[in-house]
Amino acid sequence: MNFFNRLLLLLSLAFSLNGFSQESRVLITSIPKSGTHLLGKTIEKITRTPIGNSDIHHTYDRVVHFAKTHPETPILLIVRDLRDVSISYVHHLTNQIKRHPEPPFYYLFGETRRSNELLAKLIPQWGRISFEEKLTAVLEANDLAPCDIDGFFRVAMELSELPNTVLLKFENIIGPKGGGDLELQYKEIRKIAEVYQVKLTDARVKEIAADLFGPVASGSRWNVTFRKGKIGEWKNIFNQHQIEVFKKRFNEYLYHFGYIENDDW
Repeated sequence: MNFFNRLLLLLSLAFSLNGFSQESRVLITSIPKSGTHLLGKTIEKITRTPIGNSDIHHTYDRVVHFAKTHPETPILLIVRDLRDVSISYVHHLTNQIKRHPEPPFYYLFGETRRSNELLAKLIPQWGRISFEEKLTAVLEANDLAPCDIDGFFRVAMELSELPNTVLLKFENIIGPKGGGDLELQYKEIRKIAEVYQVKLTDARVKEIAADLFGPVASGSRWNVTFRKGKIGEWKNIFNQHQIEVFKKRFNEYLYHFGYIENDDW
């Protein structure tokens, strides 16, 4: 894909919500790195209908605006333990910078972003610092961070409180192969099917669940679902400073989505 075609693709993604107004459709949204591909694959298997890039939107402010002005539209929101999200996000940023260092691709770093001029200086530095420094930068939103991930979490929390939102969890959909629970996986699949008014037999639910973890022989856009797909990776990576920073800035979201019951983690 040449640069011009890439730019057209980015513009189409940025404005894709403008034409989203059909009452029968479902607004699919996710915190970045919370299982977007996993959710896309699950929906395709339930509905037997392809889901494209323009059908799934990350938790940006424009999504909240649309959701509030279209209360008749069902919303599927997938979230994930935000500590694991931050780690996956750092890996994603590093890979994206290697593949697409051009300024038009900086939309990947968040809706509220730094200027292209500042990012052009920041990106080369990103390749020279360690993973630990990158994670600290993202958690602190310091001068090395391309964006502040707090915006993603804030929007997700706001969306989750709307009456037309169905909340899903990565940890429930992932199933036993990713460290989750099989019965919770079945329950989450049925929850999605209800939104699309699709009736699934027990056999079909089990068939879908068995085919969700990792890549399969399929032409689906969402075939490759995640880098590792494991629950609780943050426990092996966060240092004490990062834990303290996260608690100070993001514990509210962990409480809201039910990932912690107290501050002792």
